[in-house]
Amino acid sequence: SITAAMDPGIPRINAEALRKACVENRGFELPELNEVLILHYRGFRKIENLDEYHNVRSIFLECNGISKIENLEVMPQLVSLYLQSNCITRMENLDLLSNLQYLNLSHNSISEVQNLGTLSMLDTLNLAANKFEDVEKLKGLSERPSLRSVDVSSNYFEDGDALVNFWESNLPNVQCLYLHHNPCSRALKDSRRRLISRLSQLRWIDERPVTAMERAGCEAWAVGGKEAEMEAKHAHWLKEKEEKERSFQNFRRVQQAHAERAKAQKEAQARRDAARDQAQAALQETGMLNDGFVLMPERNVAESMEVVETKNQEAKDDELDAVDAVESEVPEVTPVEGVQEVDEEPEDAVEEPVEDVGPFEWTGFKDRCLGRLVAEHRYNFKKASAALCKEFACEVGEQECRRRYGELCRPSQQTAENRQEAARKSIQEGAGRAADGPPPDAAAVKEVSQWFVRRIRQGNGQAVAGKKPKAAEGHENPDEDPVENENPVVTHPMSSEAQSLMGLSGSMLFSPPPRQPLDPIQLQNQELNPEVPKVATGQRPVVVSKCAEGLHDLD
Repeated sequence: SITAAMDPGIPRINAEALRKACVENRGFELPELNEVLILHYRGFRKIENLDEYHNVRSIFLECNGISKIENLEVMPQLVSLYLQSNCITRMENLDLLSNLQYLNLSHNSISEVQNLGTLSMLDTLNLAANKFEDVEKLKGLSERPSLRSVDVSSNYFEDGDALVNFWESNLPNVQCLYLHHNPCSRALKDSRRRLISRLSQLRWIDERPVTAMERAGCEAWAVGGKEAEMEAKHAHWLKEKEEKERSFQNFRRVQQAHAERAKAQKEAQARRDAARDQAQAALQETGMLNDGFVLMPERNVAESMEVVETKNQEAKDDELDAVDAVESEVPEVTPVEGVQEVDEEPEDAVEEPVEDVGPFEWTGFKDRCLGRLVAEHRYNFKKASAALCKEFACEVGEQECRRRYGELCRPSQQTAENRQEAARKSIQEGAGRAADGPPPDAAAVKEVSQWFVRRIRQGNGQAVAGKKPKAAEGHENPDEDPVENENPVVTHPMSSEAQSLMGLSGSMLFSPPPRQPLDPIQLQNQELNPEVPKVATGQRPVVVSKCAEGLHDLD
């Protein structure tokens, strides 16, 4: 009644209820974003306030107290409508739902099918457990020939013959029918045979599918009775047996062909092996090869793999040699005033004797140099060991370098507490020491100094000795500015102390030059050569050359 509908205690479909239902069922708060609307088991009495949900494609309104189908025209895209278990008595207000495909009106109080003419896409209709008594009340189904599944079970049909005959004339293309649990179901005789024989598209009746054998028997039964049905089923069984036997024979034929092909391949391989053995025996006896054979060296798989690996390693070594050759090319040096050029040594100069550094021992500095050289030579330990021997004037083998590098790369076994204790001890030992002060270990200072002097000497013979720079040959007049090279090399101005290192003996210790400001001549040279980086006052100039690559902080 109107009073009951306006009762504030009755749940109603409003904006807040719709928003809450969407959030609870993983929907969206914005109405236009929802395609599924779930409103079941909420006690609603009326369908209303759905205007903003115009994009909904499925709406669930089952198990409420709805008595009338209304206000659904605002959902033109609706595909599925669930209204089972309500109080609906009439099928109405469905004209504008042209996209509707599934309609569930079971467990209501409907007694007549009507208003389905405009539902052009309706495919499934569930009218189970309603108030249908007369088969004539199902005439409305003929308005919708697109129906493929109809459920009128659990109703009140008593005329079984009329119910069976109804479908052939009204829905001849129906594929699924549910007629069980009606008063006429028990008394109805041969209903399944009659339906199957009359409806050629029927694939499912009540709770069982319609098989091909059953259809053949029912169609024969409709013509010749029980005996014809048995004969048709037996013939159908024989036909299926023949098809299975034919399929099995095809499989066996394919299997046999495959076996014969494998046997022929094995026999051909055996003939080839026998001919090869015969040719080998003839070669040993007569020294002549049979026709069709070529003598090749015998080699097993392991040797073949070893040869391939050797070739690959040689290719990699050649590539690395090419890279080293490119990197070893020394570019022309741009002359800078204030830097003394080293004259070319005479050809008959006597090489200085190699210093005696004693037996080789690994130190922290040598470990760092090893890591740098291994990375530069791309893990070629042979070249890395040779470079290390050259830098430290010592003898160390490839295997020793590989072993030491493996020890350095192995994860430390110290625990977190031991590492924290070691870090704390290191901080305490270094407390009060200047950040740029010399390291406290005299042996380490000596080792680094000797290494640096040795590198200077090696670089002196490669990068400095030789012809004069081309830029200085054509400019005898000191007043004229020298012409810049096409590919100038930027060098830093060196102090007199740094220049003197070029002739130092390897046995002398390296002492860094003192910090002093640049003289005016050096500052003027920097202005004339903008590519030479300026050195701030109070900082010492740093010698940069090809031989000092990889050298980091020497301060």
